Amino acid sequence: MLADCFFGGFGCKTDEKKAVELLKRASEAGDTEAMVKLAFCLEHGADSPPDRKQAFQWYRKAAFAGFPYAQFKYGEYIAAGYEEGQGLSEAVRWYQRAANYQCPEALYRMGVLTAEGIGMEKNLALASENFLRAAKLDYAP
Repeated sequence: MLADCFFGGFGCKTDEKKAVELLKRASEAGDTEAMVKLAFCLEHGADSPPDRKQAFQWYRKAAFAGFPYAQFKYGEYIAAGYEEGQGLSEAVRWYQRAANYQCPEALYRMGVLTAEGIGMEKNLALASENFLRAAKLDYAP
């Protein structure tokens, strides 16, 4: 929470460097939410240039710890080729895990993949169901 305050300037002056430092400490102590936030900061370059390799490592760790958004992001990184020896079918498994926990981004991605028949059999009814579930969670796309 303190990292969020420094990141957004809530009750203190905005200090992204301090926020990232606090997130690193919390992540190293095993806080999965901090891992995801740190990964996001690393991915998008909060206090330094983007470092997608480091972001991937933190998303991976949080994904294996069961954090749904991290499972989605881990799937994204697998699909992008960051995990040696893993392909689209493994990415789909991680998307599905996250979708099972109502992660709206994962539900949407599963909808796209199912509608197009990418990595699975094309199924427009299931795609529509996934899009509807994502929309009910206020996911705009």
